[in-house]
Amino acid sequence: MDSGNAPLLTYSTTPAPAGAPPRRSSGADGSGETLFGTVYRTQELWFTQLLHELTVLQVRLAAGDCARALSALDRSLRVLKAAVAQMEIIEPLATPRFAALCTTARFREVEAVLGQRHPWMYEHHPEENEAGRSIRAAMSRPSVFDAFLRLLVAEGYAVPYELLCRNVSAPLKPSRELQTVLVRVYQDDGMAAQLCERLTDLDECFQEWRYRHLSMVERTMDGEHAPISSHAQAFTPVFPDLWTMRSLT
Repeated sequence: MDSGNAPLLTYSTTPAPAGAPPRRSSGADGSGETLFGTVYRTQELWFTQLLHELTVLQVRLAAGDCARALSALDRSLRVLKAAVAQMEIIEPLATPRFAALCTTARFREVEAVLGQRHPWMYEHHPEENEAGRSIRAAMSRPSVFDAFLRLLVAEGYAVPYELLCRNVSAPLKPSRELQTVLVRVYQDDGMAAQLCERLTDLDECFQEWRYRHLSMVERTMDGEHAPISSHAQAFTPVFPDLWTMRSLT
């Protein structure tokens, strides 16, 4: 199938039924279309809620409130787990159209809020539409991980100055100096260490969503049509220092 000139289908660009019966183009009774429509709109709602929880998380981190930051992280993780679980429902609906619909603009915005900074995140979302503006705005603000670094400073840890004053619109690169600080955080075994673990849990769940989406694309098309960069993105940690520092302990 040649879809090179076809417009990208996303949650936001595919209209929801407005009082009309659902389209019946998948399966003998049209149940696939109805089921998928329900799931992908629910995914959009989950990611909208996740954005809210991550906003609360950043406020709590900036205030140095470890306890309430942990609560916000727990809620964020439960929301993301719900979004991941729904992928199982639509994986058997193996048509290329369904796979193309499975990347939501809200998901890209969540990536940006967590700290991802890559041009491909908004390549299908032009600046003139609301989704494109939201993604770009999130990429220009301090991320969740930036707020976490500020909390570490408030807790008395010597976070490298260059990380605190970095260009927040640029990708966050792994830092051996920060990893050494994180080792000390774990050794102290306080609430900051619990935050590290919860952030790692969130990162792992985020990678799982990416992997499930990529697997569905390959299942409906084939591996050759899935961009190589997609494979790398699926397994790229959002918070690389929280993973790399484990080899230093």
